[in-house]
Amino acid sequence: MEQDELPQEMRSLKPEEREAYVAKKAAERETIQARIRQLSEERRHFVDKKEREMREADPNANTLDVIMLRTIREQLTARGLHFEK
Repeated sequence: MEQDELPQEMRSLKPEEREAYVAKKAAERETIQARIRQLSEERRHFVDKKEREMREADPNANTLDVIMLRTIREQLTARGLHFEK
């Protein structure tokens, strides 16, 4: 890679310093990605739990997924298509 193509903070570094800098940034990136995966998993569990609680409290609640499925079923039935629930 040409010197002028490098990020500003890497231009003054020696080649071995660049390698260390890239390794450090890669480690930081992996740490951040691991945290994102962890938070994503926690969020998924939280949302699943809340959806379960909502269904148990009111099985006929007008949530987005219920409304979408109801609308799709109505549209299919109007076109003469039938499906099992």
